[in-house]
Amino acid sequence: MVKYCSPHRLILSVLILSYISLTIFLGITNDLNAYKWKLNQQSRYRIVNGSFSSKNLPFDRHDNQQLIDSSATLKNQLQTLSWPENRKQRSSVKKYKILIITRRNKLSSLAKNIITAIEANKFSYSTTIGDNLPQYLTNKRYFKLLIFDSLKFYVNLSQRNKIIISSYCKEQKGVGILVFAINESVYHTSMPAFSTVQFLSDIKSVTINGSNPMLRLTRNGGNIIDYLPNRSWTVFNNYNNLHPIFYINGKNGKRYVGGLLDDGKDDGIRRVFFGNSIDFWLVRLLFIDAIDYLSNGTFQRQLNRWLQVDVDDVFVGKKGIRMTDHDVAAMLKGQEVIQREVKNFKFMLGFSGNYFMKGLPTENQGDKALISNASNFWWFCHMWKHTKPHLFQTTESLITDMKRSQAFAVKFNLRIVPGYSVSPHHSGIYPAYEPLYDAWKKVWNITVTSTEEYYHLNPAHKRKGFIHQQIKVLPRQTCGLFTKTLLFKSYPGGIQRLNQSIFGGELFRTLTDNIINIFMTHMPNYANDRMAIYTFVHAIDFLKKWTNINLSSILPLKLGNRYFRLYPDEKDPLWFNPCFDKRHKAIWPHVQACKQLPSMIIIGPQKTGTTALSLYLSLHPKFRANRASKRTFEEIQFFNDNNYHKGLKWYMDFFPSIDQSSSEQQIRYFEKSATYFDRALIPKRMHALLPDASIIIILSDPVKRAYSWYQHMRNHSHPAAINHPFYEIITNEKQDRIIKQLQDRCIRPGKYVIHLERWLEYYHSSRVTIIDGGQLIDDPVRVMTDFQTRLNVDDVLDYSTKLQFNKRKGFFCVKRERGRNKCLGRSKGRKYPPMDKESEIYLKKFYKPYNIKLKEVLESRSLTIPLWLKEQT
Repeated sequence: MVKYCSPHRLILSVLILSYISLTIFLGITNDLNAYKWKLNQQSRYRIVNGSFSSKNLPFDRHDNQQLIDSSATLKNQLQTLSWPENRKQRSSVKKYKILIITRRNKLSSLAKNIITAIEANKFSYSTTIGDNLPQYLTNKRYFKLLIFDSLKFYVNLSQRNKIIISSYCKEQKGVGILVFAINESVYHTSMPAFSTVQFLSDIKSVTINGSNPMLRLTRNGGNIIDYLPNRSWTVFNNYNNLHPIFYINGKNGKRYVGGLLDDGKDDGIRRVFFGNSIDFWLVRLLFIDAIDYLSNGTFQRQLNRWLQVDVDDVFVGKKGIRMTDHDVAAMLKGQEVIQREVKNFKFMLGFSGNYFMKGLPTENQGDKALISNASNFWWFCHMWKHTKPHLFQTTESLITDMKRSQAFAVKFNLRIVPGYSVSPHHSGIYPAYEPLYDAWKKVWNITVTSTEEYYHLNPAHKRKGFIHQQIKVLPRQTCGLFTKTLLFKSYPGGIQRLNQSIFGGELFRTLTDNIINIFMTHMPNYANDRMAIYTFVHAIDFLKKWTNINLSSILPLKLGNRYFRLYPDEKDPLWFNPCFDKRHKAIWPHVQACKQLPSMIIIGPQKTGTTALSLYLSLHPKFRANRASKRTFEEIQFFNDNNYHKGLKWYMDFFPSIDQSSSEQQIRYFEKSATYFDRALIPKRMHALLPDASIIIILSDPVKRAYSWYQHMRNHSHPAAINHPFYEIITNEKQDRIIKQLQDRCIRPGKYVIHLERWLEYYHSSRVTIIDGGQLIDDPVRVMTDFQTRLNVDDVLDYSTKLQFNKRKGFFCVKRERGRNKCLGRSKGRKYPPMDKESEIYLKKFYKPYNIKLKEVLESRSLTIPLWLKEQT
């Protein structure tokens, strides 16, 4: 007998089931939200000397530590608290990243090589350990590729991590996974291709699978039989439904698969697996292709490369190693061979005319051959006597020297390349010697140069460009040939080492990694065994055989424009301390000035008592302030944009030289510029030049600071402050530029935690001193005593003998032995009308979340917590 359910019962049942389902769903959702919140509260990890540490440990970039982004950085947490225009600016900038996931706390050599390749190709990345995956992938939207340095670790991920990765890759549409498998046995896996891996050491050759859809940069050039890796290969046997990337041909006559591509047809996630390390040139090429393919072109690089080969020291060199007429003929022949593969290629010859016709008779014939074939090359000035520019005392003496070279070029009808030059030994380019830049522009109208010294010679893949005095400075590369590498038999490491560089090694990597390549060679490299011709002809031939790169040459003017269109972020220079680099020290004329750079910087913020602190420090016999600036008075403001581009010597001139006496040698210079604190670029700039400096920050109640700035601007007749009350300024949402500027300077510096976090990314907390701005006003004697203790000052000054409270002024002044005490100027300590309650309530509410986070950061870094902050939180 069949029983029928009445419609009323059916409706009631549906309602009950819906209610139960909704309750379960809400419960799960709440649990998930709580779970995500807990994940976001987990510790941030970073690399410290190759090992991972939690965020509570000290961090110092001077120790080569690399910050690893957290999924819940403070900026993201406070993003909704920022002003609308700031949110708009941040949201318009979206930079995708690669996430490198390692299995160990310490970076493996493979992981380091992966990072080097990614940096060389100028891709953005972050690094984490597998246990920290949820933190990185939850609520993150900018990772477009995940890289694992261990197949074993990848296949043995926890079920939770596998679900998180799978969900992330699918939700973000087109996020791929790349995995390296190097001598790892994998058991108990549901992936058949990895449960039967083998390790193969006796291999005959390697062959690319030409039908591999991943190929773009890489070309199938046939069998690879030379310069194969010494380590064993991991080869995959059971690879049904996966595509071989390349084959390993064993000496036993069998063919194996050394790389696999999963096109994602089963689960929508594309994957690539490599069975050897990235230090093998073919795997490195395919690695770049895999990054492009797995990220759906997010990290795709163009296939065009521009090549320039500079020949320095033309006519220079001792007798017996210079070019003969036969060498010149070989150079022209080599240039013709290169021109078949490199459109518009010509060697760039840097000459020093003083040494013309000063070799052996056969070498003088070589000089004549160069002049008679001058139109077949490009030429640039290299200084008349090959003298380092930093040895010239004045711009005028440099101009005189350059004009001699100019007259030589006119006399012999040299085809001078427009706007380009390089100085001998890179002297004066970086570190920048301002007279060289001035003379270059006046004599040769130089707009482009190049150097291998920025930031430093090594590591080569981190060389960058910059613009200084409207001259574009491009990174210059080396090719393994130097002034003393003349003969194959005496080449360091033998010709085998040079060949390794050419056929897949350092030179090959340089050509593939850098879109713009300017190489440094020397005239003797084209004489003797003519090693430069051998090197470049074979390197270009090998590059064309194994890659789809298109090579061409253009004039340096166009090359400079093209470089900074590709890398606009590199335009601003970064000044490092020349005395920290042996090579920089040798080409910098102001070495003694390094000793007088400041060791303490009062960075602000404004209206917190920075001027008073500077005055108090000046009372100490061991502390000395900088010279005053004609424009900005006691503040140099060097690290701000305009002054920073004036160069390092401009900054050093504010600090007088110190006598050699023992007492003078103990002097510590300091600088005070209150605008430094809240400017985004300044921590990076300052740390580059002054990595060991003590950073001094004064924190006052941000509500009082904002009002003080407003009143300060009223007294300076700022139109917005004169015409609008304080509450209207801080709450105004109109787009009036003048009001917005005042609003920004009132409000933004008081978001202390955002700016402090930026400084702590560059400076270890032990180098940061927090001073309570309120206590500095009320009890400066105690503050200065504590300050000296923190800085480990030997001769502690008793400030009670130097300071005295002034009832009329309402703050402390400096005692004088005779006459009236010395107080700060009229603009300091001025009495203002009390702040209106509405503004005070508004600002307290606005700053409260920032202050809460500020206290957390100060506590976690064992930094001083101001009294006003304790009371408010």
